[in-house]
Amino acid sequence: MEVYGHVVSGELIGTVAATQFPDIPCRMVQFIAETTNTGNVYIGGSNMSTVRAGTTNATAGLQLVAKACSGWIPVTNLNLLYGIADATTDCLTYLAVG
Repeated sequence: MEVYGHVVSGELIGTVAATQFPDIPCRMVQFIAETTNTGNVYIGGSNMSTVRAGTTNATAGLQLVAKACSGWIPVTNLNLLYGIADATTDCLTYLAVG
């Protein structure tokens, strides 16, 4: 039997190589790109590539500009998603609901 009703929030530091998100069981998650980001942040699956000089390829995933919100994404664990950013200073915050 699964227990529902937990909420987990946190920050993900930017990286220019595809990085798996932490192991957090949930039912849905929402991401917000930090207001201070100077570039974009991308969310997707394990097939994401490295961002080079501010450009991405077709596997870059969902693009979030500074202050943008992903909306609610249904997912069973945050670790099913990966992220990359234009710069190591570009970060995401998240709210995972179980």
